[in-house]
Amino acid sequence: MVSYSSQHLSVRLGLVGLKADSNDETCSIASDISNADTDRIVRSTFPSPSPPNSPSPATSPYDNNGTDDINNTGNSSNSSNNTHHHTDNNNNNNTTIHVDTQVEEYSLLTHPAIVFASERLSDDNYVSRFHTVKVFDFDQTLFQSPLPNPALWDPSFIGILTSWAYCGTGWWHNPGTLEMGPEIEASLWDGWWNEAIVEKVRESSEDPGCLTILLTGRNGPTFGQKLVSMIQSKGLDFDLIVTKPTTVALLPPSQSASRKVDRKTPASSKPVEKYLKVHTFNTKHDFLYNVLYEYPSIRTMHLWDDRPCQIAKFHQAGQEWLDKKMLDHFDITVVQESMVYLDPQREIDLVLAMVEANNRQVDIEEKGGPFLVPGVGGVPRTRPELRDRKIWDPYETYVPQKRHRIEVTRIVRYTGVMFSEAVQRIMRDKLGGSHPQDRQQEHYHDDHRHDVHDANPWVDRPLVLRNQDLSKWVVPDDLHVTLCLGTGTPEFLESIGGLGATVLVEVESVGELENRIWALKVKEMKMGALGGGGDGGGGEQMSQDDDTREVRILAPDGQLYSSVDAFRAAYISRPSTVTSFSSSPESTPTTRTPSLQEQEATQSSSSHVEGDISLDLVDLDRLGRVLRKDDSVPHITLAYDRLNGTRAMDSGKITQWESLTDATGQAYPYRLVIVGTMAEKMLLGMKARKTAQLTKAEVSLGNLIKSLTGDKTITGKELGEMVQAAKEEMEKLSVENRLANEERIMTIVHDVCDRHESKKLLILSHHYHHNSASASTTLLPTIAIQD
Repeated sequence: MVSYSSQHLSVRLGLVGLKADSNDETCSIASDISNADTDRIVRSTFPSPSPPNSPSPATSPYDNNGTDDINNTGNSSNSSNNTHHHTDNNNNNNTTIHVDTQVEEYSLLTHPAIVFASERLSDDNYVSRFHTVKVFDFDQTLFQSPLPNPALWDPSFIGILTSWAYCGTGWWHNPGTLEMGPEIEASLWDGWWNEAIVEKVRESSEDPGCLTILLTGRNGPTFGQKLVSMIQSKGLDFDLIVTKPTTVALLPPSQSASRKVDRKTPASSKPVEKYLKVHTFNTKHDFLYNVLYEYPSIRTMHLWDDRPCQIAKFHQAGQEWLDKKMLDHFDITVVQESMVYLDPQREIDLVLAMVEANNRQVDIEEKGGPFLVPGVGGVPRTRPELRDRKIWDPYETYVPQKRHRIEVTRIVRYTGVMFSEAVQRIMRDKLGGSHPQDRQQEHYHDDHRHDVHDANPWVDRPLVLRNQDLSKWVVPDDLHVTLCLGTGTPEFLESIGGLGATVLVEVESVGELENRIWALKVKEMKMGALGGGGDGGGGEQMSQDDDTREVRILAPDGQLYSSVDAFRAAYISRPSTVTSFSSSPESTPTTRTPSLQEQEATQSSSSHVEGDISLDLVDLDRLGRVLRKDDSVPHITLAYDRLNGTRAMDSGKITQWESLTDATGQAYPYRLVIVGTMAEKMLLGMKARKTAQLTKAEVSLGNLIKSLTGDKTITGKELGEMVQAAKEEMEKLSVENRLANEERIMTIVHDVCDRHESKKLLILSHHYHHNSASASTTLLPTIAIQD
């Protein structure tokens, strides 16, 4: 294991500096918050930011040039003969960005993004051997950092939680998201590391010609010490551990005052503050440029990352480095791993604490107190060689908005046919491939596994997917048949048999869409068609009676029955004990925190429950129907390619379906029936606030998309399609186009941009691989998918 002693490393948490020289000049975007404030932030987070062998701080590319007074710094900038102005019309704020020229010498080892630097880098003999740099992302690449669990939270609320400034400090700025409990930390986070990437890090560290870097968008002052500790526990030997020094930088009053006055906003004595947003990619882009200038002997760069939007931008950066002869080879490995989540109760406690902190902040602001702006740091400045590279474009500013009180409640995501946990595990194993959570929990559920004896899958995938590796595809956490979004109307609920009704779902065929998602087409099976009694869903006659194949019925307890008589005999003596099918607002708990914890504890028990309805019960005297409200094809989504920007809902676009075949390619010999229950999918989410009817959109989706993508070549058609996609998503999530919802809208637009960049990435990948095969002398970046 690597020893992280003071003789081996330099841990610098905060803003460390650069040495001055009279021969160079530096481009400074603006002045920063005072050094006194920066020091206070660093000291409060990390008591000992600089070991004895740390480089001596001088002037940082993220500080205010050593000036403690913001007003004096701003005035000095305006009076300088070497000052010019950059006007940013983003978000119609007419921002003026001042650019100062300074005299400084840049050194990589004093870059403020570095929280750890190996002492080996001070050895000229060691660095002289570098010919390759290997760069690893942290979240969802080296480490399976938990995200909000979609099995717990409504998608719109997940967007709020992960937004940077909407719920407390937001998920990614909350230290609790990496606090996984004493047992997990005692195991050195066993099961959370991506061992394939761990092995790549070890190989790189053992190569004397490789510079090995961990480059993450995590905020350094908040997470730097934690990251170093975790890396130490795993025994990984990085040359550099690099974070994002700042998320936003406070602009001096002279620049903040240029903001347009919104006449609809009431006058306030509180001064208007404006911040410059510092995006993760820009920080990484800047740092890697500094690496190449610091070590010109490096001719090969290999990156590992998981975010489609950043991968696409790195691809463009790599092409630029190749074109400028700064590199000879540039490769990207796209990492795609299944999600791992926190313990449900721990996550609920964490999120409720975030909500309570947010609501306390609302109280502070209502009393005239300051806004909460997470991740405040210094304004970035770039080295002279990069002045014309527009590293920090597009300039995006942020003006703190009044926060809103959040009330967590239970929300109906959709109404449809739900299946018990035992059935879902078998469905994934026999119909769609094993789910990672099933593998983790297998030793808890052996009593269900022995009910299915054959080792081969029952039904094979669609033909075009059979020889493909789908191990990186996402398997939904909750296999189900959606019949309508949200709560069904009383008339619709009556037409499908009502909540709590038992539903016999027959798997009819399989289908896929564009090699990126596949599903099972299903239909209703009625007892009359199986030769049994019952009302058959209202007494209607069936047309499938001519199907003489034997039946296989998968019951809620995981047992497989070969006849309806055996199934009936097993369940006829088990009367339904459902006591409440109410979905009215009156059934929502009024005491928020205790009731949510109690309800989630109930759902975590051995009996699988949706709301008040047990999914383990069967009532053969009350059968439901498989009818979609929009008359589309009922289906069960089994897996999709998230890297390609695909979402589970895209299965609704499948139009071509194939007959079922078994693992040998022969027609499936049975009528496969899965027993489910009509229920509502209940998730935790934010209680909607009452808002007035909008007459005009307040946030420009087009400007936001152009700002986030930074793509100057985006066509009008592409922009229009992305704007329309964002509007559809906002309507689906009931997000109105208001300034108060700007952070939620930004989250939605981020998702739209990621999907757009993912598709471009795959097109580029195929294009470059094709060109590489036909013109081997052309220098092209390489994109690979992690095996």
